[in-house]
Amino acid sequence: MRYQGPFVVKKVASDNNYICQVGASLRTYHANLIKKNEEPTPLPPHDILLPHAAVAFIKEDDPDMDANIEFPQIERKEFPANVMINDKLTPDQQREVRRVVEQFSDTLSDVPGRTSRIKHHIRLTEEKPFQIRPYPIPVHATDAVDKEIDNMLAMGIIGRSSSPYASPITVVMKKDKTIRLCIDFRRLNSLTIFDAEPISTLEELLAKMKGAHFFFQNVI
Repeated sequence: MRYQGPFVVKKVASDNNYICQVGASLRTYHANLIKKNEEPTPLPPHDILLPHAAVAFIKEDDPDMDANIEFPQIERKEFPANVMINDKLTPDQQREVRRVVEQFSDTLSDVPGRTSRIKHHIRLTEEKPFQIRPYPIPVHATDAVDKEIDNMLAMGIIGRSSSPYASPITVVMKKDKTIRLCIDFRRLNSLTIFDAEPISTLEELLAKMKGAHFFFQNVI
């Protein structure tokens, strides 16, 4: 586990986003990416907002790590017939909504898929391919790893490749003794030329919904 920081929290951007001072710039981080920086001495009682935070990956030994998180499954459990349509709509409007739901049945699914409309190209600082040798997988986890890979192949999340680049997978054991399959992309990240394009905030995305008449809500 590698941490960065501590960084000073400048202000609250929204309910779940915080603006932190990172070097000479300000960056916005979601609450899930922020952990309290434990100081050797207690903070003054008047400091209600955490004055420091460490940005890092979420600890896997956190008991609330997987709380209320629905992980994707290969078997579809939700279909167009399960969509609830507001009964305040007119009969014609309800039929139109139902038609749209049926038309995009494959997209409106609880099973993740993929799209071929957009392709992302990763630009690197050097052209020489790299291959990181695989990490050893614990014997007791090999069957679970094979099953996880087979599921992702079946869902189309991953595909077979003969790329000259190779990053190793690693296994993290969760509290319920199941595995979390991860990939160590540190070498790739160190060579990646990042696109300097800002990510839309929640407020911006909600503002784009102005004037919309239909909203779909996933009810579990």
